Formats: sequence, C-alpha cells, structure tokens
Amino acid sequence: MESPSRKWKTVFIKALAVQGVFMVLHFAYDWFPNPIVGLFSGTSEAVFQHMKIGFYSYALVSFLEGWLERKGIDRMAEYAFARVTSTVFYPWFMFIIFYAPTAFYGKYQSDLTEIISANVVLFLNSICAVVLEQELEGIKLSREFKWMMAILALILLSLFVIFSFQNPWYDVFTIPPGWE
Repeated sequence: MESPSRKWKTVFIKALAVQGVFMVLHFAYDWFPNPIVGLFSGTSEAVFQHMKIGFYSYALVSFLEGWLERKGIDRMAEYAFARVTSTVFYPWFMFIIFYAPTAFYGKYQSDLTEIISANVVLFLNSICAVVLEQELEGIKLSREFKWMMAILALILLSLFVIFSFQNPWYDVFTIPPGWE
C-alpha cells in the first residue's frame, strides 16, 4: 500500500507531466500546421480543441506511465481501465472546472488572468483524474464497465478526430439553428 505522501507525490508528478505534454500539444499545430499534427493538437482556441488536447495529453502520460511501471503492476486490467476511465472523464473535468470561474466571477479582465486560470484549471483537472484512477485501481471492475469505458473512449476519440477540422453544426452554448 502506497503511503499518503507517496500517493500525493505521484499525483503531483503526473499532473506536472500532463501539464508539460499539454503545453507542447497546445502549440504543436502553430509550429507544424499540417493535418496529422492537427489530429492531436489544437487547431483553434475553441474549448473543444482544448478538451481534445487534454484527452491526448492525459492518454499519452498514462500510457508512458504504464509502460514504465509495467513490471510492477499486479492487476493490469484494472490499472489500464482506471486510466481509460480517467482519460474519458478528463475533458469533462476540463469543461466543469474551466467554466466554474467564469460562472462565478464573469469575464476575465485580462489575458494574463485567463492564462493563469487556464493553467490552474488544467492542473486541477489532472489532480481529479489521477485521484479517480487511483480509486478505480482498487476496485474489481465489471466486464460491462470495461466495455462501456472502451466504447466511450473510442467514441470520444472519433469525435476529436472528426471535429479537429470540422466543427459540429451546433455549439454547446448556442441554440441550435432552427430552434430560435
């Protein structure tokens, strides 16, 4: 059993790793504007594009973490599906936590404030996701749950690919065309 201080050290290190990968992926399309990079990087400043970057950042760090720790993992299925689940939830943590400050405090007064807030949000997302995966690792996950998370991960992945270059016909916060 991992000690509480070791557990939080792990959370902090993984959150920093996700933050670093996120920063690289955030700007990768600006540096290398091509369709392949656009599949993993943000192609615009849309919130959905940031959710995509978060998904890929967390997935990549989780994959590397699993590869580095593979010999010490006793229950690989639970380990892997805990990370799949956290990766699926990661964009939704982003959505919830990102919009909280604007809901409670309104529009940011400066770009610097928005950038600082976005980075704090990203770090909090990672903490939430790592805590979730650590909790799930200790649970025997049902076959149905594993299938559900695998299917949701594939659907979410397909949405990120499809919407990398073509936005959906309606936005989350706008009234769909024809409903006004």
